[in-house]
Amino acid sequence: MKFCKEYQAVYDAFTIKPDIEEAMDLDRRYRNVINKGIWDKLDCFYIYDNKCEKDNLINWKEPKY
Repeated sequence: MKFCKEYQAVYDAFTIKPDIEEAMDLDRRYRNVINKGIWDKLDCFYIYDNKCEKDNLINWKEPKY
C-alpha cells in the first residue's frame, strides 16, 4: 500500500498498526487536511481513536512521542 509520505511517518510510528482499510481511511483523511490548506496552520495534530493508548500521544505533525 502506498500512503502519502506524511501519513507513512505516522503509520511507522504506531505501536499497533491499523488494519489496511482503517489505514487507507486515515491516509485519505490526512490528505484532505493537507489539501485544504489547514495543515500548515496547525502546530500539532492528534487523533485519539487508536487501539494503543500510547499511539494517541503521537503528534501527526511530528510523528514521535
